[in-house]
Amino acid sequence: MKKIILLTEKSVKAIFTGMFIFILLDVIFLSFQDYCDKQKFIMSNIGLIIITFVILATLTIVLYKKYNLIEMMLSRNWQIKITVTVILLLIIQIFICSRITFFTGWDARNVFLNAQRIVRGEFGNLDNLYFSRYPNNIFITGIFSGIIKICSFFCVNDNENQLIALAVVQCVLSSAAGLLIFLTIKDWLKSLTLSWVGWIAYVILLGTSPWLVIPYSDSMGILIPILILRIYHFIQNGKCAYIKWIAVSVLAFIGYHIKPQTLIVFIAVLIIESAHLISEADKKKLKKSAFVIAVIAVVVIVSSAANQFYRESLGFKLDKNKEMGMMHFAMMGLNNVTDGVYYAEDVKCSFDFPDVKSRNAGNMKVIKERIANYNGIDFMMHIIRKALINFNDGTFAYGKEGEFYVKEFPNKDSVISPFLRNIFWVSGRYYGGFAAVKQSVWLLNLMLMIGFVISYSKFRIEGKEQQSLYLSLIGITVFEMIFEPRARYLLVYGPFFIIAGVMGYQYITKIIKKKYNAL
Repeated sequence: MKKIILLTEKSVKAIFTGMFIFILLDVIFLSFQDYCDKQKFIMSNIGLIIITFVILATLTIVLYKKYNLIEMMLSRNWQIKITVTVILLLIIQIFICSRITFFTGWDARNVFLNAQRIVRGEFGNLDNLYFSRYPNNIFITGIFSGIIKICSFFCVNDNENQLIALAVVQCVLSSAAGLLIFLTIKDWLKSLTLSWVGWIAYVILLGTSPWLVIPYSDSMGILIPILILRIYHFIQNGKCAYIKWIAVSVLAFIGYHIKPQTLIVFIAVLIIESAHLISEADKKKLKKSAFVIAVIAVVVIVSSAANQFYRESLGFKLDKNKEMGMMHFAMMGLNNVTDGVYYAEDVKCSFDFPDVKSRNAGNMKVIKERIANYNGIDFMMHIIRKALINFNDGTFAYGKEGEFYVKEFPNKDSVISPFLRNIFWVSGRYYGGFAAVKQSVWLLNLMLMIGFVISYSKFRIEGKEQQSLYLSLIGITVFEMIFEPRARYLLVYGPFFIIAGVMGYQYITKIIKKKYNAL
């Protein structure tokens, strides 16, 4: 059995290494292609990489020469330093959001408007057809209605300030995710210097992301995967393990109903636990694992019942026959008209079926037809374009969703608000430079991840939580390549990519240092 597990592990490493190298080469050398929802930057990817690499190389030399001194300085009251920094960032995030808020369209609009209707008791005006088709958005609509109800209690009833209140919650979740990135890197790599490197990468990529101002599942779900990973890290010390497993299970359930992709890390954790259990064949651990499975099962059953009651309490009247299943999104992911992105004809096709069973069967029929119609070259080009849609955008496809700027609210002042909107709004004068900085850091992070991939293809991953991170990155990549591609779907796993990038950076610098010392 151990041989089978080791063989499986080697196969997974080989697949992920090949998959990641393909994505990296695609993003660096094939990004000139036209594809759906392409984000255009002021400079080519190669140009951005060269500039960012020069900056990183310079900083690396400084860190190498002064590493012990820097580490000693950072170790003094490091808890206070990171706490103050997180609070400062949160204040800045909230201030920015309060100045650049706007009313958007697409799904985010439906969720917000229906949350308002729930608060006002306008149950007859709820969009039951939309939520029958996309029931995964009911949970977050309920969360938003709770926040809006608090706003109403304080007589905050206008759209702008309610949107700002929702953005404030997302800022809190984002800052908390940044803190967990810092602490995870510190615990895993035993380096405060690298922890701050990860923090800076987080601030540039996620901490100042304009997605924070749009209340939706992407920013609302960003804390859950990294929090699950963090709790799983503490499960390894054996203290209060069952309580922690309950917490992980509840978080996974909540995360799934906010953003289904967040479940990937929970699945990764269960796979890792199962693999270790089978390979070790320890009777005591088997008993503990049986209890853990029972705990998870109870949490799932209780949570499912609670969620059903929760849905009904919101006032929705759903038609289960209208639900769009995973087959629909897999079918859409294979269309070559929009490179797998939202396609109105596919949506209409799925809508025409009377129930879930016939819809899934119809979607599967189209899936088989599309696969059969692709020749080898065409299918490879389709995969190349889907990879670019997913991974070639450091803004995570900001501004690419439906009707994006539906209503712009008046500036709150004559100087700061216009200046911030020129940076964070797609039409802004400085947005091109802002987006280029994000793209540069994202590309650099992907390049540094090659160190993470290579190090784990050569050596066995010892820590279960690190194995879970590795498997989660495989999971989200495969998910994005099979179903509808969207760069913003990667947002919830942004912390994982940053941690992997910093781990890769550590491995690469160790290799360089070793060779330099050998000269």
